[in-house]
Amino acid sequence: MINEETVVVDDKLELIDALQQLGIDYHFEKEIKHALDSIFSKFDDIRMETKDNAYIIALLFRLLRGHGFRVSQDIFDQFKDEKGSFKSNLSNQIKNLLSLYEASYLAVDGEDTLIEARNFTIQHLKNFLSCSSHDSRKLRDYVVNALEQPLQWRVERFYTRWFIDAYEKEEKIRPQLLEFAKLDFNVVQNTYKRELKEVSRLAQTKANSLITAIDDVYDVYGFLDELELFTEAWTDLCKAYLVEAKWYNKGYIPTLEEYLQNGLFSSSGHVILSYAYCLVPDLTQHDLDLFQNYPELVQWSSMLLRLYNDLGTSKVG
Repeated sequence: MINEETVVVDDKLELIDALQQLGIDYHFEKEIKHALDSIFSKFDDIRMETKDNAYIIALLFRLLRGHGFRVSQDIFDQFKDEKGSFKSNLSNQIKNLLSLYEASYLAVDGEDTLIEARNFTIQHLKNFLSCSSHDSRKLRDYVVNALEQPLQWRVERFYTRWFIDAYEKEEKIRPQLLEFAKLDFNVVQNTYKRELKEVSRLAQTKANSLITAIDDVYDVYGFLDELELFTEAWTDLCKAYLVEAKWYNKGYIPTLEEYLQNGLFSSSGHVILSYAYCLVPDLTQHDLDLFQNYPELVQWSSMLLRLYNDLGTSKVG
């Protein structure tokens, strides 16, 4: 149906959107790509035919840009008045506002029109919530859900579960799509459950292996002085991890000095080097005492580990 010539563009766009929100679009990737390629090739004609339909224009923009097509924000200029503000009559249709709201979240830096569209729609959607009646409960649910988080920011599978229920309450639905979406959701959910069980077993196996290895170190292989050094190194590592966890949960951004100071330990360099240190032949009490204060060799080695790790996992900008 997506690529049938007799199907109007509006219906094609709504079908593609439904497939995506129902979480089954990955079964129709080729068909969707072909349909959007065809729509984009006729973009100017479609834009003229639907120029007064803010809902379809916004949906067209969101789907095309979401699939990598270059579409200008100027497509929304037709909905502005002489002063450059969005026309107030757009707020008469919540469907228009929701479509424009979702499209606005595909903005890139410098696209002021889309930022204006976002602010405009948020304001009017909130106004709708403040005065909507019980009769508009279904539409109200869509608005509340959208304002909570736009589609562009959502975890797909979590949203799919919500949308399946919402779609089922619609008057105009495609029953086959709904049933397929439910079946697909259950199949994927079972796959995730099976994978979680496997991951849980792996995690438990790793924990058991670590406990067994540490137990053997304390019971069989370690001398008392070495065990004290070993214990202190692991204690400092866990404390450093705890500091980072507190920073994250409180939303605290440490200073460079704070981060690097804690990074000496969170890099785990001192733990790794403590193993190597204990392999030194003829280890004296003086050597052990020296390591307890983490000499510069250990500190700078740990710093290198911390910085190299950060360079490998951080993004520029």
